[in-house]
Amino acid sequence: MNLNSQNLRQIRISEKRQITIPKRFYDQLGMTDSLICELRDGELLLRPVPVEAGFSEEILKELLQEGYEGEELFQEFQKRKAKDRSAV
Repeated sequence: MNLNSQNLRQIRISEKRQITIPKRFYDQLGMTDSLICELRDGELLLRPVPVEAGFSEEILKELLQEGYEGEELFQEFQKRKAKDRSAV
């Protein structure tokens, strides 16, 4: 493999299976504190979690099934969404 390309870097894996993502790649992709890790065709694909990713639709469906409406629906949605973020 030719590692002379600007888009290729060889990185080390620590004893604890940890890696360091090159800063240029991290910044260019707008990464934060989480990644999606996918095994695809014998390769490991790492990509940023989309900002809109989450369980908003599922939370809203549950709240509606539980009978929440109006301002109460909005307030409970905000609580559960904040809880969802902290769980991730």
